[in-house]
Amino acid sequence: MKGLYDLIARSEDRLIRRILQHARARGYTKYTSTLEEAWRASVSGLSRSLLSALEVYSSPPEFGPDEDFSKDPIGTFTVLEAKRHRQRGITLAMFLGLMKYYRQGYIDLVTEAGLDSKTTDRYRLFVERCFDRVEIGFSSEWAGNAEPALLQELQAANRTMTNEKNKYLTIFESIPDPVVLLNADLRIDNLNHAAARMFLGACAPGVTYYGNEGVPETLSTLNEELRSFLERSDPETVFERPLPTLQGTRRFQIQFKRMLDISEKFRGTIIIFQDITEYKQLTQELSDQLGFQRTLLEELERTWKQAEAVNRAKSQFLANMSHEIRTPMNGILGMTELALGTELSAEQTEYLQMVKTSANSLLSILNDILDFSKIEAGKLGLHRFQPPGTSGPDLRDLRPPGPGEKPGIGLPRLPRRAGELGGGSRSVATDRHQPDRQRPQVHRAGRGGGAGNPGE
Repeated sequence: MKGLYDLIARSEDRLIRRILQHARARGYTKYTSTLEEAWRASVSGLSRSLLSALEVYSSPPEFGPDEDFSKDPIGTFTVLEAKRHRQRGITLAMFLGLMKYYRQGYIDLVTEAGLDSKTTDRYRLFVERCFDRVEIGFSSEWAGNAEPALLQELQAANRTMTNEKNKYLTIFESIPDPVVLLNADLRIDNLNHAAARMFLGACAPGVTYYGNEGVPETLSTLNEELRSFLERSDPETVFERPLPTLQGTRRFQIQFKRMLDISEKFRGTIIIFQDITEYKQLTQELSDQLGFQRTLLEELERTWKQAEAVNRAKSQFLANMSHEIRTPMNGILGMTELALGTELSAEQTEYLQMVKTSANSLLSILNDILDFSKIEAGKLGLHRFQPPGTSGPDLRDLRPPGPGEKPGIGLPRLPRRAGELGGGSRSVATDRHQPDRQRPQVHRAGRGGGAGNPGE
């Protein structure tokens, strides 16, 4: 019987579907639980009894007239089920009728397993005998109770069910969000305290359950959405919309949810309202603040770019002016150096030395301005520096030619644009081939017209 044991042990979901199919087709579900888990508990308990019987009996469990069904594995389950169904108001005939379709579900499982005919007949007979024991044991337990005992049992069960109903009613009324229950015709079946207070102004919990006065038949404001939801097969849907309430128009997140009823007795819809008015207001305020901050940052960025553009223009202007002013300054320094190399009186030498010192100071200031403009522009670089006098010409070496020297010497290239004037170049030379002159003559020759040095 190991094959039958394994077949039953792995087929719980299949058994639930088949038994529920038979029960729904014959109308038994209108008296049974609406939740699948209740059916699972019943099938699981019955399967455990069959599996226990398979561990005890190696062949179909036959029975005799003196059998005590309360002492075998199947009988134990039978006694418990008889008591539970009796407390729920199920009659003996109703229970035995439903049990026939439980039996049919297990028989279907065996006959559809694809086994050979001999094995199928043996497994089927085992299942048949087990269900015979269930029915006999149930009937025996049911008939063994006296009328007063049955009445007390029903009264106790009724008190238990009433307390259970009150517990769930209290939970339903205590839900902080408005909840409305609609039947299959979209009519209001019940609504909790939060919904009654929000839409009807009811102030006492349970007033709509016990009185039902003033409760509208339908939710006319949601008729279109409800009908659209029922036309689809979605188990639930969520959307947002404003609704009129006694506190004014409020914005809600609304959820439609179909009832979880596999018996199809209650084909209603649950509506849950979540008030998101304050949330939406805060979200909008936050969005406005973020928008203002973005605008402010954009304005700051534009202002910063304008300031940078002005700063760059200033730096460019200073750099250009420094270049243009340094060019004639270098010319002044060069000419002053040449003049100091000629025969001068002490007073003339003093004046020219003052000119040279002042020009050097001004040139140093111009160099600093140009360096600062390069720093602001991010273009300041480091260059190799050769101290004057170590190699290369120096302005201090410019002097009148001595005997045997070339009559004219060119002015060495000065730092940066020392010898470039407005894009051109100039040279300064001395000429002593003037017989009628005591002092050397300085001639200017070149091209271009830098600032302070008009071209010739």
